[in-house]
Amino acid sequence: MDDRDREPPEDGYVGRVLAGRYAIVKKLNQGGMGAIYLAIQRPLDRPVALKVLLRSQINDATAVKRFEKEARSVSRLTHPHVVVLFDFGETETGELYIAMEYLQGTSLRDQLNAPPHVISWDRSLHIMRGVTSALTAAHAAGIIHRDLKPENVMLVARGGDVDFAKVLDFGLARSMEPEQLSPITQRDVIPGTPAYLAPERAN
Repeated sequence: MDDRDREPPEDGYVGRVLAGRYAIVKKLNQGGMGAIYLAIQRPLDRPVALKVLLRSQINDATAVKRFEKEARSVSRLTHPHVVVLFDFGETETGELYIAMEYLQGTSLRDQLNAPPHVISWDRSLHIMRGVTSALTAAHAAGIIHRDLKPENVMLVARGGDVDFAKVLDFGLARSMEPEQLSPITQRDVIPGTPAYLAPERAN
């Protein structure tokens, strides 16, 4: 299987200019709620990671609220180990998008999957210091991530550091501000990825 076989399927966005300023170059990934594209922001010629709510979710009020909540959560965090949000908006045809910094690196999941399938203690400690620093800042802002897993940690080069951790995907985050406490998650549904839930949440 070559790299082309692993490319996410195209869905009509590649080649478009979204919101009049984001020229979509290629699809990077897709989750249950949104797809991520590499786009060029005009007129700055800046590469961005553009997350677009899936068309199948546009009429789902819960998905829309969750997407908007992700944008609000990330916009409140200014921290070197948290992905930077540039823009959030809606097109004239109702397409919701989030423009974030484009990170060139590998996910922690890809690092764990690569031979020899282990990461040294010193390297692990360094990566986790970055991750916990990001979570500390989020908690100080009243935001709980709720879906921390290797897929949501990117390792990028910053200066001489080739394992600079960036925490992504605040789509399931919960704000602890009183006005934001009305739940989006359905009753009896535990948000997050089961393999990475804290034991007390899985009971």
